[in-house]
Amino acid sequence: MKTKMLTFGDTFRYREKEFVYLAQTADILYTALILPAEESKQLDSLQKRIKDGTKAGQMLDNKLYCFVQLTTEEFKDRVAHLGNTQQDESTTTECTILSPTGKLNDFDLKQIKKEIDSGLVPKQLRELIKDILM
Repeated sequence: MKTKMLTFGDTFRYREKEFVYLAQTADILYTALILPAEESKQLDSLQKRIKDGTKAGQMLDNKLYCFVQLTTEEFKDRVAHLGNTQQDESTTTECTILSPTGKLNDFDLKQIKKEIDSGLVPKQLRELIKDILM
């Protein structure tokens, strides 16, 4: 089976879950987990309630709220969660044989890059994607 190298914004399945490929080093694979529709709805609803609350700034400064609402047709009404982007070495090794199942649209890619640039993600991930032009 011929595989294609994953690039920023490619989607893939791994252990019954869907992910967005962000970047990779020799030891670390950076991904965003695409949450199921129901979990996405709950997270989005929670974030909106907190924004209306008194301690919104403090509460939203949390990895839980590091996500992007997707507009790509295949993932409509779902979010790409960036709160735990770093995968371990065994996952990195296994993912080298994965093929992409799709690609996010340009709007979603821009939003993910913007969230990475300003969000609570590892500094190394910001460095790895800084030269990607959107």
